[in-house]
Amino acid sequence: MIIPSPSVVKPVMPVKHVKEVFLYFLKLGFMGFGGPLALLNSMQRDLIEQRKWMAADVFLRAFSIIKAMPGPVAFQTAIFIGRHRAGWR
Repeated sequence: MIIPSPSVVKPVMPVKHVKEVFLYFLKLGFMGFGGPLALLNSMQRDLIEQRKWMAADVFLRAFSIIKAMPGPVAFQTAIFIGRHRAGWR
């Protein structure tokens, strides 16, 4: 019997999480208005405080790094939250 090493075994995120992330950001894209800062506020309120997709301290630490990076902050934050919740496919 061969037991794969932990580095070979990849955790599989449930399809439910991928669908959940897709539907949330689709809704945010259609219903969100007010620019990137308003979208960030909506993401924090909906996903961190209400749905508890991640701990607030994890979000705040990641957000401080994201703000220091070049590029659109709302887009990078959405990618981070989606990756954290649904994994990489």
